[in-house]
Parts: sequence; structure tokens; C-alpha cells
Amino acid sequence: MKKYERLDINERVNLEKLKDNDLFKKKNGTINIRKIAKQMNRDYKTIWQELNVFDNINDYNATKAQKIHDKNKRQCRKYSMLNSQELSYFSNEYNNFGRSPQNIIMSYELQYNVKFGVCFKTMYKYIRLGYFNLSKDNLYFKNKKRKTKNGEKNDNRGVLLNIRDYKQFLNDYGDDFSFSGIWEMDTLDCGNFHLLVLVNRKSKIVFYDILFTKKASIVLMVLMKMIRQIGSNKFSCILTDRGKEFYKWKPIEKSFKIRVYFCDPGKPKQKALVERINRDIRRWFGSNEPLINIRSRLKNVLNILNTTIRPCLENFTSKQYFKKIFVH
Repeated sequence: MKKYERLDINERVNLEKLKDNDLFKKKNGTINIRKIAKQMNRDYKTIWQELNVFDNINDYNATKAQKIHDKNKRQCRKYSMLNSQELSYFSNEYNNFGRSPQNIIMSYELQYNVKFGVCFKTMYKYIRLGYFNLSKDNLYFKNKKRKTKNGEKNDNRGVLLNIRDYKQFLNDYGDDFSFSGIWEMDTLDCGNFHLLVLVNRKSKIVFYDILFTKKASIVLMVLMKMIRQIGSNKFSCILTDRGKEFYKWKPIEKSFKIRVYFCDPGKPKQKALVERINRDIRRWFGSNEPLINIRSRLKNVLNILNTTIRPCLENFTSKQYFKKIFVH
């Protein structure tokens, strides 16, 4: 059966003829819509909706029905075209910075204080159809559904002893996202190098540094340098996973009085924010990224992440919100 869509003028003319044909009427003389739908290779509901454009289905006229359809189509918001300013702004943000259609439209409306020409769902449709030179490869997962596995995978990276687990973290801080001193930490494998990523849970701001090895002593040294640069007074605790690169965590507590908590094995969702940031960074770097000009590229990616408007931060960027909560 043909996929649901409105009838064209030729099909409307055919429908007008079939409804008056005695072969397509019931014994009581009423129109047999199911028989007409089968003859036209259309869904019953499509034919029923088309005939009910008129108060009396016996009064159906193909020419009048086409005029009604054209009038409704012109008045429909989703068929309105984008003006040059909207299209230029959207193309620049989408192609050069990889931002989502919803975020781009929201940024445009806040910046110019006018309604965007179409909604973000319509822009997703335009991208899927390849309109305006917008490639769907720039969308998350290339606009494909994510394939998830049932259950949690096992974590067999060894055992860290005498640590604060996630249960203790919940007892001390709970799920209170209003507390500004909670940070999440992880390492991201980029093939030729690694990234040590720190994310503030309240402001969503991202800090990183490059690692050429995941030795615990190197990770500790880089982490201590990052804490000094950010400011140790902005840290209350750090939540991370049980990777072996973090087993030298005690000097952090002794030097800065910052508590370190560890997620349960195989439970990355317990530090979902930094996992989401890792996903955003992976969009920009392949599995074997060359090291040439890597620092400048990382700086640009970090700038994009920290200057994106976020509805959860009252339409502030992460950078602005971080200054708001820590600069008095």
C-alpha cells in the first residue's frame, strides 16, 4: 500500500469519478470508501479524510478540493521558506561548529529577538532531505538511532582498595545539582594521545589536558596542575571511574582537601555528564588523530562546548554560568 500522503489533482479527479460509480457503492446506496481505497491503492483513512473536506461527502468536487488544499498549504507554517539571514546563520553554526538545530534556532531567537522561520523539527527534515547544502553527517550519530545493549558491561580493570564509592557520594551530596563544587573526571582515548577531562557538574564547563601516557603518576601530576590552574577553592569533590590511572588519588586529598569518589564498576551513567562531554569531543576527533596542530584544534573544540547556550543553565553558556557562580 502506498505510503500516506495527500492526493494530487489526478487522484482527486479519479476519486470524484469512483464515488459516483455504482460499482463502488454499498447496497444501501452509500459510498463504499474501503473499495475505493483498495482500487486507488490508498489507505482507508486517507480517502475518508479527503472526502470529509466537504460537509457532505456526496458533494465532493476535485477542483474545489485542490483549491482548499493549496490554500491550507500556503497558510501552513511548516511550508514557509527561510530568509537569507536565517539560512546564513544556521549554515554557519551547523557546518562550522556542529551545533544541533534546536540549539542554533534558540541562539538565533535570543540574539535577534525574533521567531525563527521554521521549527527545529522541520530543520531536521530539511537536513535529512539534503536541502540547503546541510549534510546529515554533522548530526549526532549521523542521525541514526543509537544501538544500546541490555544490561551493564562488566568492569574487570582491577580493584581499588579503601576508596569512597558511589553510595558514600550519594550519602554526602545526594543528587543535588545546585552544589557548585562537584566535578566529574574521566580519560578519553584519542588513539595517539589521551585527554584528561574535568567537568563541573553545576555549570557544565569543560577543562582538559593532553596525556601521552595513562600512567598513574603522570595523570596525578597533570591533574594537580589543572586543579591549581582552575583554583582549588572551586573543588569540593571529584567523581570518577575505577580506572587504574586513578589509583594514586590520595595525594589529591592530602594536598587540596578534595574528596575523591569512585563510581560502581560498569556504571558509567553515574557520571553521565562527563560521558556526554566525551561523546561531544569524539565528534571532532577520529580514532587515530594526528598530533599536528592538535592543541589549537582542541582549543577550538573546547571553546565551542563552553560557549554553547544551554536551556538548563537559564540560557547562559557554561563559561558565563561558571563565572556567575564563582565570581562574586
